[in-house]
Amino acid sequence: MGRSVHFGKTDFTLRLTGLHTLLALKSTITLPYHSIKHVEVGSFIPPKWMLRMPGTSFGPLNIYEGSFQHQNEWYFLSFTQTDSLLILEVEGHVKYQHVIVQLENPTEVAATLRKYLREQKAP
Repeated sequence: MGRSVHFGKTDFTLRLTGLHTLLALKSTITLPYHSIKHVEVGSFIPPKWMLRMPGTSFGPLNIYEGSFQHQNEWYFLSFTQTDSLLILEVEGHVKYQHVIVQLENPTEVAATLRKYLREQKAP
């Protein structure tokens, strides 16, 4: 699929490979667990007036790869469908407030990520 995730001790990492890297102009996104405020699996339809900065989009085909800005918020998008996406709301990251990606097993990834987030908050 060209997208994989890694659960580290303190960080969640999304890795892109192949064509995804080329279109997104980025190969990895690393998010500290403490910066992830919300995790869900759901649908996302990009607003019509999102700015690619840098990124690739083919709206009619629902292909979105890379960095986008909308209403002063930064998004990292990597998907070719608009449903069953891993949707992360981020706070305090250097750039992104939203990371939305298509994965083969988004529900499992979301459950595992929630587990890591709970462990980080535990005393």
